[in-house]
Amino acid sequence: MKVIVTLAIVLGVLTIGLAGPTAVSSTSPTPTPVVKKKQKKAAPAACADHRRGLAFYRARYHVHLAERGARTPYSSMRKARNCADARFLAILWRGRASVQRHKTEAFFRRLNEPTAAICYVFMEHCSQALRVSWCESRHSTRAQNGQYLGLFQMGSWERATFGHSHTALGQARAAHTYFALTGYDWSPWACKP
Repeated sequence: MKVIVTLAIVLGVLTIGLAGPTAVSSTSPTPTPVVKKKQKKAAPAACADHRRGLAFYRARYHVHLAERGARTPYSSMRKARNCADARFLAILWRGRASVQRHKTEAFFRRLNEPTAAICYVFMEHCSQALRVSWCESRHSTRAQNGQYLGLFQMGSWERATFGHSHTALGQARAAHTYFALTGYDWSPWACKP
């Protein structure tokens, strides 16, 4: 072993001497080859994003259903098995949430129509409420008669107590609250069903 090391040193000195002073000397030991370690996938950060996206879109899906008062048709809400599955499920639930958002927007656009809003709020008392609203304001949210405003011509005290809105849905909700508080009786209104 000592002979090989000595021989290498002598040969190294000889090669340096033969090359001359202008040559680059390499007296430093030769670098050892770098063994590449297996790199871990960069997926944990992306995987966390996919899992957060999945949770977000699932939550939005349920929020949009709840806004309309609809039931959840999907009983299976499995967890993602791996990163690719988390990405797949996030994309799937993003699509489902988008569909429900569009349905909810269409639902509330329909409720801007006074008759739809009244029937949505008053439910089983819909026909009576429609008759009272027609008599009071001809289904106009902008109707005004002195201090009385809106679909159900509520006075200033009633609007301050039960609320008022410029939308048909808001006015119907305020009138329904008043209607329910009086024991589902139409006595506060001049028009009766």
